[in-house]
Amino acid sequence: MGCVPAERRSINETVEINSFGTVRARFGAAIDSVLLYDTPGLAWTNAKDSLDAAAGGLTLNVISLSATKVGWTVGAGAEIAFGGGFSGKIEYLYIVTDALSQTAAFPTALGGGTIMESANIRDSIVRAGINYRF
Repeated sequence: MGCVPAERRSINETVEINSFGTVRARFGAAIDSVLLYDTPGLAWTNAKDSLDAAAGGLTLNVISLSATKVGWTVGAGAEIAFGGGFSGKIEYLYIVTDALSQTAAFPTALGGGTIMESANIRDSIVRAGINYRF
């Protein structure tokens, strides 16, 4: 197969977080019925990364990996007591975990060579909730 013109070649990457978890501390101050807090800690993500290449009508999966990585998280929030054991909260978290990376041979049919792929996981999460204390 000859060399495919650049305008007929493409690479498509898909990165998705399948699941995540955190272990965090809460440091804050209570002002009347409001708790304002910071929440640093450890985070882990299970992510999937897939890289597909296409040229001349041929599409191949070049890299496909799934891994669980550990990193860190930091956030802040507010919890407000409503009375009767109920409270509401809103919280923001920023999660960072180590990079997923892999090196693979790029298919000869698509031009050949070696490809190195790396995906850094960064995510922002906003959560709201209602709590009841027994």
